Amino acid sequence: MSNQSLYFAFSKGERVRFTKNDYKRDFTNGEQGTITQVLQQDDDIRFTVKLDSGRTVSFYQSDYSDEQGRLQLVQAYACTVYSSQGATVDGDTFVLYTTAMDRAASYVAGSRHKDQCHWFVNGQELDAQSGQADKGQTPDMATRLKTLARCMSINKHKAMASEYIAEQKAEQETQQEASKQAELSNDNELAA
Repeated sequence: MSNQSLYFAFSKGERVRFTKNDYKRDFTNGEQGTITQVLQQDDDIRFTVKLDSGRTVSFYQSDYSDEQGRLQLVQAYACTVYSSQGATVDGDTFVLYTTAMDRAASYVAGSRHKDQCHWFVNGQELDAQSGQADKGQTPDMATRLKTLARCMSINKHKAMASEYIAEQKAEQETQQEASKQAELSNDNELAA
């Protein structure tokens, strides 16, 4: 968690996301909704939010803040790929793609929508990944698309060392079996 404070001005109609579980009021971290009312009441502010699930919740800023008084509510016009996992957007989505996104992140980002997904890609970043810029060449659209497909297909899943060891062992066994088969084949040819 960051020690940095951000300041938000909220108003009616604002899209928001809850950033802390509150089981007493029955809303959870990541849940989203639209503010239907913001009322100043003495030294506190009362929020009323219609959740995307259809329920309406109300709470005071003082009741939904951390120990430093920071409200656990943020604007929700954009979100990270990580926080969008499991969500479905009713309408279009807009994805800012970077080559740091692997196969899994690209899939999650591109599959949250009900209607259309619009991808925005930095051409200079793709050009750097294609290697053609290093040769003094200017990549064309076909090269950029090929580079994009390659970058989106990379699996950056981190595995445990034991998985690598098991994979290497299986590969060695396969190679040993292939060697034995080749020797048998050579022996059979010599015997014939």
